[in-house]
Amino acid sequence: MKFSLLLLLIILSLDNTCPNSDKEKFSQARSQARSIVGQWNNKVELIIYKGKDQPLDSTDFIVNGFSTEINEKTLMTRLGKPDSISISEHPIDTEIKISTWHYKDIDFSFYDDSTCLGFFIKSNKYSTKRSLTIGDPVSKMIKLYGENNNSYLGHYDYMDENEDQHVIRITTEKGKVKEIFLGYLQD
Repeated sequence: MKFSLLLLLIILSLDNTCPNSDKEKFSQARSQARSIVGQWNNKVELIIYKGKDQPLDSTDFIVNGFSTEINEKTLMTRLGKPDSISISEHPIDTEIKISTWHYKDIDFSFYDDSTCLGFFIKSNKYSTKRSLTIGDPVSKMIKLYGENNNSYLGHYDYMDENEDQHVIRITTEKGKVKEIFLGYLQD
């Protein structure tokens, strides 16, 4: 910013001292200098934006009114009977069962007591609060959510700073978003 102001002040001061015969050349040079300043500012803003931490808030975990606050009864009212339901064991405590309700575009996982663990966006019918959807390029994900140090094998975890294990996990494949999970990690 200081560089931009300094360059602009130099340009304006030269404008007043420039002989009339060189006004046209100077006007072109001034336009080029302003263009360079604008490009420089855009690059600096891009660097600051890309490196800036973009923390999640509670509204980031809501998609079309769905959140981990939903229960099975409300889900049945909103989406109807699921296409199928699968049952699996908790990855740590095998006595706990997790049921996953499968719909065409979205899946919901519940504990035995109907507590929602999270939900998986599987198609571009749904998008996150920040407008990320299935099929979007990884570059858009980074633009919307920031750089991520919590990534492995195509999985990017964006953590809720206020709740342990509360994440948005974005799974990518071939440079595109394949699946988006919003909820609580169980592993």
